[in-house]
Amino acid sequence: MELKTKITAEDDKQELIITRVFDLPLDLLFKAYEEPEIVEQWMGTKVQKLENEPHGSWRFETSHNGQVVFSANGVILEFVPNQKITRTFEMENSSFPVQLEFFEFEKINEESSKLTMQIIFKSVEFRNQLLKMPFAQGLGMAHDRLQEVVLNLKNKSIMKRNAVIYWVTTIFLSIGMLAGGIQQAFQIGGYNEIVTKLGYPLYLLTILGVWKILGVIVILLPKLPLVKEWAYAGFFFAMSGAAISHLLVEQPFTEALPSMILLMVTVLSWIFRPADRKLTSINS
Repeated sequence: MELKTKITAEDDKQELIITRVFDLPLDLLFKAYEEPEIVEQWMGTKVQKLENEPHGSWRFETSHNGQVVFSANGVILEFVPNQKITRTFEMENSSFPVQLEFFEFEKINEESSKLTMQIIFKSVEFRNQLLKMPFAQGLGMAHDRLQEVVLNLKNKSIMKRNAVIYWVTTIFLSIGMLAGGIQQAFQIGGYNEIVTKLGYPLYLLTILGVWKILGVIVILLPKLPLVKEWAYAGFFFAMSGAAISHLLVEQPFTEALPSMILLMVTVLSWIFRPADRKLTSINS
């Protein structure tokens, strides 16, 4: 299988040019080289030091069965977020001399970016010596792991964000519906006058109030995905009907605004509901 990480080694040049296109936004790709926790995950090493600033130092160490099998260190010469990192690289306890590494990060589009690495060696011989090792395969596997690790982090971040939006909107929705439902069920809080002005019978308040209270209970309880769909649909029709009713009798827009806000919150809560609260089939 063709490696996605491309390595170019021209004759008689003491350098390697390495390129890789990642299915990651630019900022996330850069974080994979910037944040020690992410570096450790995709490189499989321990980050003992990573000072992301000019003249800062770094050191990585990999152990197996309690024995150090790889360690490297260097100095960061240039650090421009989301653009480039220039550093030295020295493999400890090795005959390889210090090498110079240039990392350049380039945005392709919103969901993909490109990494270009230029590694300069002391001599062509040292470069060729490295190429005789399984360097290309190892680097390709590391980049594959980088892609996987960062995508997982991205997905977890999206899920966390969605969960926050869901619970904020759902709690707001529940408070609004429960407060209104109780007042409507007992015909208090001025709702009698409101409904009369809209031309609806008073008994409609009791029906709406009871259904709102039941709907809040269903939405907050776990499981019951099919019944949740009914509750969301009921809230949607109740709030859109209320807003339209206020506008049709030519009341001020401010009278319809509370219903429109609850309508919007209903839609947001439904959109961002977690997978375990979604209807996947009729038998769920």
